[in-house]
Order: sequence, then structure tokens, then C-alpha cells
Amino acid sequence: MRCDPMADPTAVTKTVWRTHGTARRSTHTLRLRVSAALVAVTVLAVLLVPPLVRLDQQAVDLAAKLLPPSWSHPFGTDDLGRDLLLRCVYGLRVSLLVGVVAAFTATVIGTAVGATAGALGGWVDRAVMRLVDTFSSVPHLLLGIFVVAMFRPGVWPVVISVGVTHWLSTARIVRAEVLSLRSRPYIDAAVSGGASRWRVAVRHLLPGVLPQAGLAA
Repeated sequence: MRCDPMADPTAVTKTVWRTHGTARRSTHTLRLRVSAALVAVTVLAVLLVPPLVRLDQQAVDLAAKLLPPSWSHPFGTDDLGRDLLLRCVYGLRVSLLVGVVAAFTATVIGTAVGATAGALGGWVDRAVMRLVDTFSSVPHLLLGIFVVAMFRPGVWPVVISVGVTHWLSTARIVRAEVLSLRSRPYIDAAVSGGASRWRVAVRHLLPGVLPQAGLAA
């Protein structure tokens, strides 16, 4: 027995919403796949092109300067005849190095600071969070320039400056999660069973905050 849409107006609405939800999920899945493919292609290019393509990105060829995109030079050449695609790949190596190492550094610092503040509590928590507020009051760009100015020009000063200026949000997220975990029954059971504060932090609190720390990274 088929349902007459005119007899049940809500059936049409439910069908429309179901179709709309399916279309949104399909679009979201397509966007995720395209994004993952672009990231994979970028990473593979950074890892494979330099060792496989034995070309010097700094090689000057004035006879081939300012060429348009072609099969031999997909991105064309610059005013010195250097291949722009090859130079972009080498530039991506530096960008990925700075991004990955700086994110890892900021996540480690933020996780350590937030876990310490949340696990110890009391005056340690208040002192650590006041330190976080102090760092937050200084503009990240200004602090990063100050850190870079303390070292010789290079990639690693940039990594350090980004790492030491972007751990604040991670510390707050981890601290909030640790405070939430401290009220769980299994934490009370571990403390009642004689577990030390260090053991509780390492065996129970730290594994519980790793997903949030990864998301912050």
C-alpha cells in the first residue's frame, strides 16, 4: 500500500530533508577526498621529486627565461630561466618542515604545561595559568620577531618562534580536559588504591588528553 503525499504533508518534508542530508554528506565526503588527494600529492612531490629529479633549482639559464607553462616546464620559468615548479617543490619542503616541527613543538609544550597545571591544581595551577595569560597578552607576531632576532637567520629560529608562541591554546584545552578527567570514578579508584600522583597522571590522565592534543596540533 503506497502512501499518498497529499494525505500526509509531513512525508514530503521528511523526504526533502533526507535528500538534503544525503547531498550534504556526499559533498562533504567529496571535499575530504579531494583535500586528502591534494595533501598526498604535495607530500609525495616534496619527498620524491628532489631525489629523483637531479636538477639544480638555482641553475641559471638566461636563454630559457620567462617561458610560459609547457610540458618541460609546467609552471614556466622565472627571469633567470629557473624552473618554477622545481623551486616551488623545494620551497614546500621548507614550509612543511616549519609547519610540522613547529606544530609538534607547540603541542608538546602545551600538553606538558596544561597537564601539569590540571594534575597538580592549587597554587601550581593558578601560577601556570597566570603565566599563560601573560604570554597571551603579548602579540604573537611581536614575540616571534623577538625570538627570531635572538638567533642567526635560518629555518630553525622560525620553527622555534612559532613553536614557543602557539602552545597557549593547547595548554588551555589540555588543562580543561585534565580537570574533567580528575572527576571521573576510575581516577578516584586509582587514588584510593594507593596510586601516586605521577602514576595517575602518566597512566590515566595523559592518555585521556592525547586526542585533544592531537586535534590542537
